[in-house]
Amino acid sequence: GRLDAIDVEKAVDFVKSCMNFDGGFGCKPGCESHAGLIYCCLGLLSIT
Repeated sequence: GRLDAIDVEKAVDFVKSCMNFDGGFGCKPGCESHAGLIYCCLGLLSIT
């Protein structure tokens, strides 16, 4: 019940920093892209 406490801008910035050269996303900046993370990251970016 504390969705108002989420710093949406900071979350979006973090997700964008995890994007790799191949267009995929890793679990943190510089990590290998993974299909599951791509699904979750694109989902987050689409609802913000």
